[in-house]
Amino acid sequence: MPRTTIDISDLLELINRRNQAGTQTPAAREAANELLEDVLHATGNYEGFGYLNRGQVPSGASPGIKMDGAEHSFAGCDETRRNYFMADRLRKVHRRRDPSAGSLGSIFQSMDAHRNG
Repeated sequence: MPRTTIDISDLLELINRRNQAGTQTPAAREAANELLEDVLHATGNYEGFGYLNRGQVPSGASPGIKMDGAEHSFAGCDETRRNYFMADRLRKVHRRRDPSAGSLGSIFQSMDAHRNG
């Protein structure tokens, strides 16, 4: 039977992974971030985000924040490089979920593989 719902925690994890990877354009990440924030706010699950630093993005990619000890800078950074925090209640549901149900990430991987031939 086709699925009619997705787990918000899966969507959050997928967007966090894509924000960290080097494969998406900043415009695509911004659109995904806006969608995720709308969903999280609408469901009462928004817990904020942190910017990804140089060590969390691919080599040569712009980080979300440049940090040097206690000093930080946003100059030359990509504000779409974010890591969204998972609300406690989403984390609890995510851990209890049946792993055989599949994840949104695996669904998108299948779609990407099909699109890329």
